[in-house]
Amino acid sequence: MQNILRVHNLTVQVFNQSKPVSLVDDISFEIKKGSIFAVVGESGCGKTTLAFALTRLFSGAHNFSVQGKVYVNGEDILELSDEKIRTLRREQIRYVFQDPVQSFNPVKKIKKQVYDALNLNNKSDRTRKLRKIQDLLRKSGIENPDEVLESYPHQLSVGTLQRILIVMAIFPSPKILIADEPTSSVDATLRYRILDFLDEMRRTMGMSILLITHDLEIARRYAEDAAVMYAGRLVEIAPREKLFVQPLHPYTQLLMQYYFKTGDIDSTVTQSLSGSLPSPMYLPKGCTFQNRCYKVRDDCKIEEPPLTEIDNERLVRCPYWK
Repeated sequence: MQNILRVHNLTVQVFNQSKPVSLVDDISFEIKKGSIFAVVGESGCGKTTLAFALTRLFSGAHNFSVQGKVYVNGEDILELSDEKIRTLRREQIRYVFQDPVQSFNPVKKIKKQVYDALNLNNKSDRTRKLRKIQDLLRKSGIENPDEVLESYPHQLSVGTLQRILIVMAIFPSPKILIADEPTSSVDATLRYRILDFLDEMRRTMGMSILLITHDLEIARRYAEDAAVMYAGRLVEIAPREKLFVQPLHPYTQLLMQYYFKTGDIDSTVTQSLSGSLPSPMYLPKGCTFQNRCYKVRDDCKIEEPPLTEIDNERLVRCPYWK
């Protein structure tokens, strides 16, 4: 199957008092066309920073540096001009942000914001496109799209705002959708309705989804492939059925073991791991997971292990995974 997105050696650094600090370090992975690829990990591990880097949302920030390669259809988007990257974001790569409330202007009606975001300023085809938007809103579970579009953001629930954001993201039929914790603000019942809608649209439109989540059950239910992130690095990449049946990295094993008892990654970490996620400014020499790992050995404290291919579909950042 063709890979729609290829990421090679992606590194994001922030310059703190003239010292470069790596927030995301040497990330490489590929997403197959029409598939869902999940990135999971505890809060603060770098998932959102990774997503921002993939869409060049750090462009213009004087204290950030993004290095590496990000290929979409064979073209490195990190080398594109500002004009081309804006076109790419508008047409091919769309983003659903974590907090729907912060994504809307509180003093404008939803319809006006939809028009502006989707560039629907041409009245001749606005009616036709508006009908499509209303249809997508109904499919997402919004029964009264006309009323919703005439509302202000504060008049709508968080779940409704999130579904509007998703419809705005998928309306142009993008090749890739980056969904950053797309259901973190809604209750469990609505969570799966929204994700089922996204999954249906993926299959209908043929788009790929990069799904960022701290919810392992969501990754297990929807993703074809998944990567586990720790301290700005990917520690394991595998197809869903392999990752959740037989996790290899010690961090992944502990997450799986305790998550499916507690239902939350962050409480899982508290219960199952001593210590805490290291700060990017004070990473230990060697393996970043060493201070919390039950398999740690002397050489783990000397050199960072590489992400090593175990078989054709699986990579793990630990020489002692067996």
